[in-house]
Amino acid sequence: MPRSRREQEIRADRADGYRQGLQSQQTHEGKARGVGWCCRRAAAHHRECSYPSHRTGPISASGLTGSEVVSPAHIALAVLAFHCAGKDKETIVEQIQGHTSAVSTFVPRSTEAINCAKIFYGGGCNYTSFLPRGCSRTRSAHPDGASSWSSNAHGNARRKSLRFVEQGADVPDELVRAVTNGDATFLCGAGVSFRVKLPSFKQLTERVYARLGEAPDDEAAEHNAIESEEYDRALRSLEKRTHRPGTPSRVREAVAQELSPPAVPFPDHLALVELSRDRDGRPRLLTTNFDTLFERAAHDAGMLNVPSYAGVSMPRAGGDRDHGILHLHGRIADATLNLGLTDLILTSADFGEAYLRSGWASRYIEDRMRLGTLVLVGYGAEDAAMRLLLETLDADRDRFRDLHDIYAFELGTPISASIWKAKGIKPIEFSSYDAIYDTLAEFARYAKQPADYRRERLGQILGTGSVGGS
Repeated sequence: MPRSRREQEIRADRADGYRQGLQSQQTHEGKARGVGWCCRRAAAHHRECSYPSHRTGPISASGLTGSEVVSPAHIALAVLAFHCAGKDKETIVEQIQGHTSAVSTFVPRSTEAINCAKIFYGGGCNYTSFLPRGCSRTRSAHPDGASSWSSNAHGNARRKSLRFVEQGADVPDELVRAVTNGDATFLCGAGVSFRVKLPSFKQLTERVYARLGEAPDDEAAEHNAIESEEYDRALRSLEKRTHRPGTPSRVREAVAQELSPPAVPFPDHLALVELSRDRDGRPRLLTTNFDTLFERAAHDAGMLNVPSYAGVSMPRAGGDRDHGILHLHGRIADATLNLGLTDLILTSADFGEAYLRSGWASRYIEDRMRLGTLVLVGYGAEDAAMRLLLETLDADRDRFRDLHDIYAFELGTPISASIWKAKGIKPIEFSSYDAIYDTLAEFARYAKQPADYRRERLGQILGTGSVGGS
């Protein structure tokens, strides 16, 4: 379709700016001018594409001078300009870092500018989130490598991943879509409660022994089980050894006491409840934890009608009642929320019954994987409590071809990624627990109102606080 004369002028002007900016790399002044050209041309393109208006700042036609300051917004626009010129992500980041460090005498805020560039291109404010609705970047036939904007059949810009916090990891776009569409189920383990000081399975086992005044070293079988990190076997032996007929299990009473909810907020649990909403907006979160912190988090946030189910009483996956907090391995009592104690999958005998002999837990996980994406949070690749569950997932992946993807948010180690991948699970690796749960918190904000979140983040980059609707 023929373009108007004005459109042709805009394209020629933009291409000329890109070319001069990218070719000016011989001197400090030239590099400064290159950044200036790209900023100016990106700003012009910004206006022509009906972006929210903003002040572009003092950039002269000849580039930058020693008295001028380039704001992070300018560098962010330069990132967009570099990308429009057909450069890949690595080249863009390298060139932006090179420019801003080379012209540090011209750009007093170069460090802030670099951070802004990284956030704008590689972060949760991925530049494609801010394209005009219905547009995407496509390579043009122009010899200078400039790009054009064309209609996308799906009406959305394409992107491969989002990074919600600077020290976080890239979240695949397929997972972002699954969550925002209500097609993902989060399966959460003990690691979710790490920041509120509840114990891991190993720590829980150690505390149960201490509470009962027992020592695993006194029994060879229990000592060997703990050394092999088979805590379910150790607890099975301890329960048999300490149980008295006609009385409640001392081991299970000790477990309930050790998992009593602390009197603190539960922001990590709340973020996961928000992320777990189904297509009707109802939370649907699966957990192997016995504690009721997810229920507490929902209740404290004003979600008073979120049901809680456990074990064999969980509703059928995909059925009308398939929502709420779903405790795959059982739940302890919580008098505050009027929740009773259920059977717990705690010992090796319990795991054998649920996953092998009757197999109800295995069938439930298989059905869950057929219905949508599964996201593991709070587990390690070699988590003892997850051994049978992960083996079930691995076996089902080989037998059935209609299963959805499985992701794992995890603390990365040199070998963890290969272990996850060997089980058919896609790891998303982080450098710290804080990075995991800070990412989940931002992800939850994004999933709740994607358009508002994008506008807010763009406003932060442009220094305006927020920008108008699209």
